[in-house]
Amino acid sequence: MKSAKSRLTVKFDFDLMQAICDNTEVFNNEVGYILRTHCDLKYKEWRYVPEQERAPLREKLQTLFDVDLEDANVRKAIDRQMQRAWHGYRRTLRDHFKTVGGAGDITNAKSKPYEGVSKPDWEYLCNCWSDPSYLV
Repeated sequence: MKSAKSRLTVKFDFDLMQAICDNTEVFNNEVGYILRTHCDLKYKEWRYVPEQERAPLREKLQTLFDVDLEDANVRKAIDRQMQRAWHGYRRTLRDHFKTVGGAGDITNAKSKPYEGVSKPDWEYLCNCWSDPSYLV
C-alpha cells in the first residue's frame, strides 16, 4: 500500500454524506470503478449488500485515497456514494437490457451482455428483470 503522503486527501460533508474537496471527481469515479469491477450483481438493491462485501470495497479506496475507515461517519459517506454509483450502474445495465430486447425478447437480451459483465451475471440479471415478482 502507498504511504499516506502519496494518497489523495478526501474531505466529507457529513450532512450531505458526500465528498466535498478538490479530489471529489476522482474519488467518485474510483468508487464507480470499484463497484463495476468488484461488486456482486446478485443483490436487488444496495441496502441488501452485506457489510462483509461492502468492507473490502471500501478498503480498495485506500490504495488511492487517505480515508479513515475507522470513522463511522466516513464509512457512511463512502457507503452513500457507493449506493449512488450502484443505482447508476444498475440503471445503465437495465437500460441496456431493454435496448437489446428486454423481457419481450429475453433470448436476444441474454445473448448481448453489457460490456464488462460476465455471461452468468448478465443472464441472472436478465432473468430477474423478466420476472414480474422481482420488479415489485
